Amino acid sequence: KIKGAGVQSPDAVGVGATFEMAMAVNSLWATGENGQLYERRGADDWHPMAIKQLQEELSGMQVSLSQIAPAGEGGVYVLGIARPKARGLSPEKTKQLTSNENWDDWLAVINETSSKTENTVGESVLFFWKSGVWRDIDLSTKAILRSIWVSSQNEVWAVGSNGAILKGNSDSGFRDIAFRGDQDKNLIS
Repeated sequence: KIKGAGVQSPDAVGVGATFEMAMAVNSLWATGENGQLYERRGADDWHPMAIKQLQEELSGMQVSLSQIAPAGEGGVYVLGIARPKARGLSPEKTKQLTSNENWDDWLAVINETSSKTENTVGESVLFFWKSGVWRDIDLSTKAILRSIWVSSQNEVWAVGSNGAILKGNSDSGFRDIAFRGDQDKNLIS
């Protein structure tokens, strides 16, 4: 169990769900909502792996880290989506909605707050970690990437919405090599 993570755990601190676990750099890693990224260093010892770029460059955004891809030679790719943070409800409004149990009122509030959030689709973010250093990788695409796969240190693939197929690596960057006729496809591995 990752202390503080999760939605309904007794010790949950409100950071949200975790999404994926993968072996990378000889340990288990986990990703999740609100930029959660952990490395397991021993039994019940989950160490938060703060990505400085998440805190500096993406302030005002909600980042969900969805996939971990080991890159060999001690490297790790972490893929996610950054969306503008939705405006929350006041404690008074939450108490009012909770006490009356009227689902139509809840639906009206959800629709209202959703319509006030610009660009709810967001944008893909990709980070690369090696030797304790995080790098933000420029993707040069508006596509929402769904999956990343490391074929070799020099050949990394990412696929996603509108038929996007990106090929590259952390050193030389990524380029979209998709056939433009495939834009109505949502590719996932």
